[in-house]
Amino acid sequence: MKYLLSILIVSFAFVHVMAQSARSRNDMPANLGDKVFLDSSYMECVYSYKVFDPAYDETREDFKILEIGRHLSKYSDYGYYQLDSLIYTDYPKGMTKGQFHKYAKVYLPSHEATIKEFSSGTLLTYDKVYIDNYMYQEPLSLMKWNLVPGSEMICGYKCRKATTSFRGRKWTAWYAPEIPIDNGPWKFGGLPGLILKIESDDNDHHFVAVAIRRNRGDIQFLKRNLEKTTRKKYNEELKEYCSNPHKYLTGNPMAPKDKEGNLAVSEFRRLFFNPIELE
Repeated sequence: MKYLLSILIVSFAFVHVMAQSARSRNDMPANLGDKVFLDSSYMECVYSYKVFDPAYDETREDFKILEIGRHLSKYSDYGYYQLDSLIYTDYPKGMTKGQFHKYAKVYLPSHEATIKEFSSGTLLTYDKVYIDNYMYQEPLSLMKWNLVPGSEMICGYKCRKATTSFRGRKWTAWYAPEIPIDNGPWKFGGLPGLILKIESDDNDHHFVAVAIRRNRGDIQFLKRNLEKTTRKKYNEELKEYCSNPHKYLTGNPMAPKDKEGNLAVSEFRRLFFNPIELE
């Protein structure tokens, strides 16, 4: 009986210490990283972005935000933008790891971004494959548009219709002449008005504005280690990872594991994936 009681006391003490340790970690300041100021925005447009994957027979929706300044624009994850705004407003002195993890589960932030530098005519893409962050650049204004008959009301603006072919897909866009800004979601631009809706002809990729607002704020970029690459190499790497994630996870201590310690991703499991660029 004394032996059993000793075991129970030790077990309780161990659980108590572990709980205290977890609480202690959660109370530590979160490392939110350093940000670089890029420009001041004067307009923001929030887009719904839907992607259909025929292999999964499933459509997934995400929300993005286009921040437009005088010198550049930034198209990025709206969840990250919302979390960043919350930290700035409610936690000006920073937040704990526990608080950050709590809100991260709600907003699911990601750091991918597409930046258009107007003066240099350069388009910068920041994206990742698994845990590796990449950056590549290319020229702006790569699209040749055909203005065609047709109109549609989007977010209270009468939009005109245009079509183009870009890297293996045909696209139909609706742009707002009342907003004379040469810009749009992702890499799109080159029309005499902000693109408020654009979809591929097979409807696998679909962008539509859900909110437009005049807003002054700082356009910022999170500093992190980046590997410079080319568009072609990045797209090949992303395709390889999504087609065969097991290759990247094997032997990686950060890979997700099941209760038995085996990889949580099956060797033959393909990730949700339908590349927006086919060429």
